Amino acid sequence: MPVVNYVVVCGIFLNFDLLFCQQCTVRTLRVDPDKTESRHHGYTFISFEQIGPNTCFDDCIRRPRCLSFNYDRINRHCEINEGNRETDVVEGSHYVYVNIEQYKKVRIYDPCSTGMSCVVGEICKTMINGTGHCVKDMSPTQPITDCSRLHKEMPSGTYTIRLNQFQIINVYCDMDTDGGGWTVFQRRRDGVTNFYRGWNDYEIGFGNRNIHALTSQRQCQLRIDLVDFTGNTKYAVYSTFSIDDADSKYKLTIGGFTGTAGDSMKDNSNNTLNGVMFSTTDQDNDERSSSCVRDSKKGPWWHKSCSYSNLNGLYKSEGSNRGPYTIHWKTWHISKALKASEMKIKPSFE
Repeated sequence: MPVVNYVVVCGIFLNFDLLFCQQCTVRTLRVDPDKTESRHHGYTFISFEQIGPNTCFDDCIRRPRCLSFNYDRINRHCEINEGNRETDVVEGSHYVYVNIEQYKKVRIYDPCSTGMSCVVGEICKTMINGTGHCVKDMSPTQPITDCSRLHKEMPSGTYTIRLNQFQIINVYCDMDTDGGGWTVFQRRRDGVTNFYRGWNDYEIGFGNRNIHALTSQRQCQLRIDLVDFTGNTKYAVYSTFSIDDADSKYKLTIGGFTGTAGDSMKDNSNNTLNGVMFSTTDQDNDERSSSCVRDSKKGPWWHKSCSYSNLNGLYKSEGSNRGPYTIHWKTWHISKALKASEMKIKPSFE
């Protein structure tokens, strides 16, 4: 019997000791974490190894770009984030999460709260006498997660983004339209590129697989810009947009239309394309007995009973620009071909 009691007591003290050590590690941070066993996902731009929680705090609060940080109290791993939305906080074993914005410019927390203002790409340094100055941030950074994370003054052009921990790609960022920050995934200006392609072609490059990776991390909005052959422009914005993975045939989620072009993300029976699978020349996933892609539209797309829209259709030059095979948006020009189209996404910030 005494032995049993000894084992039970040891077990109690062992569990208490583990719990106490974890709490103690958290309490070494100079502020209370916003969340424990959680981390902000998708917006880390710098990470540090083998540093303490308060050093992680300092490395974040000194950078204008940093809005929050994750700290792994077991592995002493620090992740500096350029986002702080609650909806992007996920489960993270051993991590604590801190939203840093509430502490910026507060003297007891922010070593550079003396009225100076560093810009993105700089880090605040403090002198022995307490004065501060801004220097170039030389820490190696990870690529941004999408074009919305670029500084607002950056020009439109090609940038490197990080889809996930393992995959980095180059994309075109539109920094001029409607506040900028748009990640472009379809851009047609002429007939040089053939869009009448099969399933594998729509997965590789900046295709459906990558769009799924971008839209599965956070809620996104879709913007479609259209130009006709006389130079007129229209647009359509959908406040909700995402596509599922390959197993679901890249099923579309879309809704919340606003804009000047009318809502053509519908089928020929005026039904929404929400929940519709993607179809290509070699995968017919529409609801018709014949293939919308091969027989009716000549354009891979989310077809239900064939769609009002056909932005991956055949490119027709001015003068031969009518017919269902063309790049068209029915609620604007019926089946009259369009000269240019552009599809782009960015997070729907709350």
